[in-house]
Amino acid sequence: MTNVERFRARLQTARVLWGALVGSTVMFTVLGVTLPVSPHARPAPNLLPIFWVLSLAVAVTSFVLPARQAKIAAGAREIELVPGPPLPGTQRPTVTFANPAAAASSAFAVSNTALILAMALSEAVTLFGFALHMIGGPIAGTLPMSLFGVVLAAARFPTVAKMVGAYERAHGATFAPGDVPE
Repeated sequence: MTNVERFRARLQTARVLWGALVGSTVMFTVLGVTLPVSPHARPAPNLLPIFWVLSLAVAVTSFVLPARQAKIAAGAREIELVPGPPLPGTQRPTVTFANPAAAASSAFAVSNTALILAMALSEAVTLFGFALHMIGGPIAGTLPMSLFGVVLAAARFPTVAKMVGAYERAHGATFAPGDVPE
């Protein structure tokens, strides 16, 4: 199996995981709209703004925490680097990974953890909307919260650049063009 084929297989796995987690955010949004809520349920009036503040805090955290975790985890992994060919139009050589298969495996281990963390936090935003609606919150305030979580999750679609970017930055190296799918 070539390194490009390994990349594609790992990327496919990440995309299946992403699809399942996007599907769960959509499911919670649909359930929040369709499940009946007791007509007697009336949450405290200050819960809607509190849940929105929490949702926004979790949304910001869903970008900051996974990126920080990936940077730390990628930097902690030892990997051998070698000089690569100069960039087109410059004399400065690039730095590539001596063992692209091992580097890809390591990069995907780091990025899958970050992806799962980002998706879980995105799903939490949807769950805030779902939970608030189920205790009687107004659909006009809870549905946008749930949809916000769906959009956050959908925005995390795994690409090669997203899956290896933190690893490449942490090591100051790039995968050679023939080692990654285009």
